[in-house]
Amino acid sequence: MLQSWIEAVRRRHVDRAKARTYTADVAAAHFRATMRDHDAFVPLMSGVPAPAFHVGTAHDSTGVPVAVRLRLAEITSHWLVQGGTGTGKTTFVTSLVADRIMYDLPIGVIDCKAGFFETTIQWLGTIAYRLPPLARANLVRRLAVVNPFADALVPLNVCRPPCGVSPEVQAYDVTLALTRLFEAGMSFHMENLLRHLLLLLMTANLTLAEAPTVLDDEVLRGILVERCDSTILKDFFFRTYPSLPQPPKTALLVRLQALLLPENLRLMLGADEMIDLIGIIERGDPLLVFLGKGMGVPEEQVDLIGSLVLQLLFQAAYATGGRSHRPYLVVLDEFFHLLAAPHLTDRFTTALTTLRSFGVHLCLVMHNFSQTSPALRQTLLDSCSLMALFRTSTQNAEFFGDFMPERDPASHVSGQQGHTLSRSEIRRLLAERLQRLPDRHCYWYDRRQPYRALRVRVPDVPEPHDAAGLTRRELDAFISEQHLQIGGVAVSKTILRQQLEARQARLHALVRPPVRLVVPEPPPPISGTTATRRAATNKRPRLG
Repeated sequence: MLQSWIEAVRRRHVDRAKARTYTADVAAAHFRATMRDHDAFVPLMSGVPAPAFHVGTAHDSTGVPVAVRLRLAEITSHWLVQGGTGTGKTTFVTSLVADRIMYDLPIGVIDCKAGFFETTIQWLGTIAYRLPPLARANLVRRLAVVNPFADALVPLNVCRPPCGVSPEVQAYDVTLALTRLFEAGMSFHMENLLRHLLLLLMTANLTLAEAPTVLDDEVLRGILVERCDSTILKDFFFRTYPSLPQPPKTALLVRLQALLLPENLRLMLGADEMIDLIGIIERGDPLLVFLGKGMGVPEEQVDLIGSLVLQLLFQAAYATGGRSHRPYLVVLDEFFHLLAAPHLTDRFTTALTTLRSFGVHLCLVMHNFSQTSPALRQTLLDSCSLMALFRTSTQNAEFFGDFMPERDPASHVSGQQGHTLSRSEIRRLLAERLQRLPDRHCYWYDRRQPYRALRVRVPDVPEPHDAAGLTRRELDAFISEQHLQIGGVAVSKTILRQQLEARQARLHALVRPPVRLVVPEPPPPISGTTATRRAATNKRPRLG
């Protein structure tokens, strides 16, 4: 009792309250100083003008939600989206593609697996449903859909060099993509023969579909070489070709025949024209490429077509010379399937460092980061300015510790009892944190900003038919009615067959020209007096 009176007189409770307040203020100040780098994104996000791409929702150090947005001009950069199955990366990229389509910004999608192609078609249907008829027809006309399993196919005559590309360069690039036909590697003789064969086809205005015929028919090959103006081709086929061993010739012939065995591939590669990828990039037209699995074309040959398309896309980007006024963004899902050829990885690595100078940017979506080669892996980390990292495995998490936040209010990394963690311990804890991310959460990193990666909850994307106010069946019927799954560049199989048959007939006429019989005209009728005189003149003399 006496002690309590003494404490009351000395006002101990006031001192205790002041001490608690002081301790709280010091702790808050220390926490704010500690999280100053993390909270650097808050004032920057408030200054992003609309319209903008909504990345997701993050939290500042006090737990207040902050919308993370990206200016439309900043979207066109190299992206890296990495995460396991079911983590939300497909939904995230779908929102990016839908925004690009909605604002009529240049976008291309190359789907090497499944999912993005169908989703993009659905969102195109939703956008087209809202457009007036004239704008809708213009969208369908501009849309280019490359689908080797469709009823209408895009012409892919790789023996027709695009504008600004020489036949020699085209032959070299196509040969590089066709090396995927040889699992054990293409020998020097086969590579040299294939390159000169492609040059001969280009000179004779033929396609890859006629390559086996030209390679196998000596008479036809001799006629084509004799009619061309290239001394290089004449020297190779008249002097070098006979000295080549027979096994490389046979191996190349068999593989080309196997490539052209599926009808859809034969019709695409045997078309008269070539898809105008340069014009697509310059105009900013939407491009959809499906390279997944389907009926009628083996998976390995679909990957070969993907390598050809990727080579031609890079070639078109360089040929534009950066003339496009609007940067073009290409989404590549599981892109490593396209890099099985020996030198395509080197081409892809070079493209990552040079494409942005020509107005083309890549959004690389992948499941397993460790599937890439060490050189390409380092180039990806150096070249991609925007990264979205979803839940991943331990092996993948080790590559992303350099820009992960060392202090995250959502899951604060700290030592016990004031122990300061070493850099290796922090890196281990960050990798563990990346492996335990919930679904639809990612670490968002913008290399151009002063802050490190942010833990973001990506937005939920509605179904395309719900956004259009239709049922799924109604939207599918609308897409089929407007031919959005085919686009405006594809050609019917009937026309492609007629083009192929016309060239076959032309080659047959070269080898076996038609025989034309010249029938002499009958003599004119002779009058009676003239006939009597001729008879007297031609009368045989009588002897004896």
